[in-house]
Amino acid sequence: MQKEQTTQAWCDQCSKYKTHSQTRQVRRLPDVMLISCLDDIRDYEFWRAQQKLLDGTDTPSARWLPLSIRIILTSSGELTIEKDTASTAEVPSGQSDNVIVCYDLMGVVSYVEAPTVAGHLVAHILPGGSDYTRRKAEVIKQWWLFNDQMVCECEQEEVLQFSDWRAPCHVCYTRRDLKDRYNNAIRPITDARLLQPVPINKVGVQPTSATFKPLQSDEDLTDETVVAVGVEFVALRLDQNERGVGKAGRLSPSRITIIRGDGSLEGVAFVDDYIAQAEQKVEFLAQYCGVKPGDLEPTISNKPLTSPKAAYLRLRCLRDLGVKFVGYGLNSDFQVFNFQ
Repeated sequence: MQKEQTTQAWCDQCSKYKTHSQTRQVRRLPDVMLISCLDDIRDYEFWRAQQKLLDGTDTPSARWLPLSIRIILTSSGELTIEKDTASTAEVPSGQSDNVIVCYDLMGVVSYVEAPTVAGHLVAHILPGGSDYTRRKAEVIKQWWLFNDQMVCECEQEEVLQFSDWRAPCHVCYTRRDLKDRYNNAIRPITDARLLQPVPINKVGVQPTSATFKPLQSDEDLTDETVVAVGVEFVALRLDQNERGVGKAGRLSPSRITIIRGDGSLEGVAFVDDYIAQAEQKVEFLAQYCGVKPGDLEPTISNKPLTSPKAAYLRLRCLRDLGVKFVGYGLNSDFQVFNFQ
């Protein structure tokens, strides 16, 4: 953070190049620190060596990446970084003239070696430092693993445990009092304009006649509105290795149909999305689903295609508006979208 660099620069007085020294000085401490850990192969070997040293001790489960650190910035610009074990962000007595900030680990992006693909990235995230309640009524800080489309809970020990095939690329620390400085509340998505169709077919390819009637301006969606939802999926081709990384097996939504459950247009769909796929399919999972090879390809499809993000936002908007969903197997369908 206080790096000193030596460069060659032109001197107007001497009319020649001279060696100059530049020193970076920290003026204030950031709210979020993103630390790069894996710039080249030497860094990768460094993490391997540290893990081997830990594995050779009497406590092989010990980890040296700290969960919390304290940074002290003096008035002269000097920095002191130390491990912090306190649970509050109070300033120690006698050091009030210095700027003292406590940081907590909230994210680790790791590189995972995979024999079948050119490496893989996964992320372990502690969402906002919030407390979560598990089935045992135990309140803890829950870490989450993000591995492509798979999102699942994980233990803190897994976050801090590195090996010959996994090393951190970036670690992220945030101020302990960050939530007191900013409003991090999740804002609901309630803009009904997201429910209007926006096809992404290739220019020159005209979608066939619509199988739905978009919402009209006089149709209001409230917590009393009932809609029927049908989701169809395709299975994507996999390249999963023995470590469970790479292109893991998963389902991808191929078509989402949402039908009015009340009102004068009851039984008429207002969303019928064919979702474009960027990956190669393995198979269509239902014989009579109405989705055929080529229907999900933007270059040749004559169906009204939409992007996966737009399809997700439509469902998210309906959920945040509080409408009542009716359908078969919605719990498992919504898990694919990571809906609670």
